[in-house]
Formats: sequence, structure tokens, C-alpha cells
Amino acid sequence: MGYARGKFGVEYHPAETETHRLRGLVFVVLVLVAVAFVWYKISSRRDVPVAKDVDPPSIPQIITSSNPTIANSNLGKPDLPRPQPTPTVAPEVRPLVRQLLETESLRPQRDQVLIRRYAEAERQGNLRNSIDAIKKLYNRPSMADLRDPLMRRLGDLNRQMLFSGSLTPWTQRITVRRGDSRNRIAHEYRTTPAAVAKLNPLVKWEKLHPGDNVIVFKFLNAILVVHKQLGYADLTYNGDFFCRYYLTAAKSAKCEVYPISSEAGQTVGARFRELGLSLFPADHAELEMFLPPGSRITVTEQ
Repeated sequence: MGYARGKFGVEYHPAETETHRLRGLVFVVLVLVAVAFVWYKISSRRDVPVAKDVDPPSIPQIITSSNPTIANSNLGKPDLPRPQPTPTVAPEVRPLVRQLLETESLRPQRDQVLIRRYAEAERQGNLRNSIDAIKKLYNRPSMADLRDPLMRRLGDLNRQMLFSGSLTPWTQRITVRRGDSRNRIAHEYRTTPAAVAKLNPLVKWEKLHPGDNVIVFKFLNAILVVHKQLGYADLTYNGDFFCRYYLTAAKSAKCEVYPISSEAGQTVGARFRELGLSLFPADHAELEMFLPPGSRITVTEQ
């Protein structure tokens, strides 16, 4: 109880008594909390097994073990961009590129530069650079041993460029007029309906409208030169090589010029039967597309 000497003698003060009780209660609570905390720490240490003769992990080990992403990077170094995969040559071209590079040191210096330029263009998938380099290569005298595979590859590249959807040295863009159709456009520009359709794969011909743009050939002078003994034929446009096809011709085929027209007996199919030409079905269909009326087939002995 709280007693004190007052004006009128010994007096009782209840407020002071309650304050002393509250302070005592707070002290007891704090002591209990401290005891509980110490007990918790001691209990947690007992649950963790202690390894003997093991060095404590360093800070980098702790960070990398808790974060696999950091574990795979160099700690303390700035993140570097991931290296891009090196472009590779297409599988169908690897034998030719390998053969060129293996024989590079045996060829003149100028040819070595062209070989490296062509190989790099093939690795990068650059059509125009590949075509430019290979044209220069097959005209070099030292490339006589590889001229045939070079010509075959040039034909493949020319076809890829022709049907790439962009303008090429052999094509032009025209504007559709009222009444135009695929057959009418093919007739006007001296090509075939199949070639017009192949050059414009996204065009819906049944919904063609005036003002639309389509791609067609540039009035090309197409000639297929058949080499009987060599077993192949070269398709030329305006005198320039475009593509090579492998075929066989009948021994009775005369070395003459055979014009292609829409008349009976002078179409592409009829001329092939007349000359006894045998080639792959896909090549046959492609030549029927590339040889419109007005073109011609020339047969040579070599």
C-alpha cells in the first residue's frame, strides 16, 4: 500500500500504489520474453548437425548455391550478351563449299578471294552475293574441274531469287487493268499462266481488281540448249545462263532448232516427245512453265 506523511499526518495514496504494480508487471513480462528468446536459440542450435573438418562456405558460394542463375554467371563481372550461333552452310551446298575450300590453296590468289567470298555468302544466306560470287567463279579458267557443280548451284540460287517475292533481273511489276485475268496477263507478257501464278502466290485471281500489282517476266527470250552427249540442258534467258537440268535425249534427235508454239505438235510436251527427252517429272513441269510460246529448244551434239 502507498503511505506518505501529509499535512494531516500519515495519509494513503492509491494512484502511487497502482503505478508501482504496473512497473513490476512490465518487468516480469520482459524477463519472460528474454528467457523465451534464449531458450529458442539454444533449441535451434541443437537441431542443426555440426560437420567436422569442413570449412564454412564463402559468400560467393552461398549466393550461387541459393540462386542457380547467378551460379551460371561470372560473379562480380557485368553480364555479357550471349554469343549468336554461327551461320552454317545449307546441307545440300556443303560438299561444294568443302571442295572449294580444300582446293583453295591450289588456285590463283584472285580465285582464293572469290572462294572465300562465296563461302561466306552461303553461310550468311545472302542470295545476291552468292550469285555474284559464283558467276565470277565459274568463268575462271582454274574452275574447270568444278564448273558443273557451280552451274548447278547457280541454277538453284537463281530459282530461289526468282520466287523470293521481290523484283529480280528477270521480272517486273505491272498494274492490273479492267478485264485482266491470269491467262490474259500471261498472253500479253509472253509467259505462261503457271509462271504468273508461281510468281504471285498470294494473289487471289478470282478476286483480281483494277489497280492491283502483280509480278511477271520481262518479255524474256528463253532458249533451252540440249547437250546430247553431256546429258544436260541449260536454260538461258536473254542469252544469260539461268538453270541446268539433267536429262537424256534420243540418239535419233537431230541437232536443230525447235520453236515452241501453241500449235499442235509444237508445245513443250510435244517437242520433248519428239526429241525423246527424259528428265525428272518436277523438271519437266518446271520447263513447261519456263518455256512459253515463242521460246525454242536447240539440240547440240556435245
